[in-house]
Amino acid sequence: MQKMLFVYNPNTGGGRLRGKLMQILCEFTAAGYLVTVHPTAAKGDALQFTSQHASAYDIVGCCGGDGTLNEVVNGLLQHEVPPVLGYIPGGTTNDFASSLNLPKTDMMAAAKRIVQPKKFFAFDVGMFDQRAFNYVAAFGAFTDVAYGTPQKFKNVLGYFAYILEGIQKLPTLHPWHAVITTDDGQTIEDDFIYGMVSNSTSVAGFSFTGQKKVRLDDGLFEAVLLRHPQNLGEFRELSAALVSHNITSPSLTALKVRSIVVSAPKPISWTLDGEFGGAYEQVEIKVRQRALKICI
Repeated sequence: MQKMLFVYNPNTGGGRLRGKLMQILCEFTAAGYLVTVHPTAAKGDALQFTSQHASAYDIVGCCGGDGTLNEVVNGLLQHEVPPVLGYIPGGTTNDFASSLNLPKTDMMAAAKRIVQPKKFFAFDVGMFDQRAFNYVAAFGAFTDVAYGTPQKFKNVLGYFAYILEGIQKLPTLHPWHAVITTDDGQTIEDDFIYGMVSNSTSVAGFSFTGQKKVRLDDGLFEAVLLRHPQNLGEFRELSAALVSHNITSPSLTALKVRSIVVSAPKPISWTLDGEFGGAYEQVEIKVRQRALKICI
């Protein structure tokens, strides 16, 4: 009999899981799994438990938002041969689930995908120095909204565009001076109001229109950098580019990278998968190609 570890956040989705938990566990056991259930009790619990125990299981199921999934992924990567991952989206944004076309509103349908997957997909994982992230590492304007008010993160770039259109808000847009170095030898130095490195078809509604199709297993991440507007014309141009998702804007740089180094004269605060990731003067972000398998 195969063994499953099921890690879940009891508060995910405003407690939406509570009414479905027994049905989900019955789904797993009916499929022949011996299931160990671990509800998380605090931030970091999913990471610690998965790090310590995941190697004893054939599959690790996770139900929660992007933050819970981030912890489970970090825990799985502590094992030389990590078990397969199964995911039931339960948060407010679930950008990673969107990229994989997993059911986001039907928990039972997502549970069935774990025990009856269409396939096992090996996906790339980002490494932010020694910490893993699933779909985005970002700095700059409104990234604090992501970990301070999760419900608003899904609208961060739309809200960002609205703020840009308000001339009276210009003084509040604090630029971060940074030097960006990519694996192919490019160096970009400028004042930026936002930057992100992602492995996702979209982040908070921002899609990579005009580029080749984003793949989650190609060893490449998408980087987007927004330069600080120097005058009213640039201000309006950048605002229009964000509203239309136009990545060809001269105020915006879009790159595909295997690794990238961001250096700054003073610490920059980062968000990783919607959670606060710390403040650093220099970070290196790399791609671990096809690091984990997930049921989809």
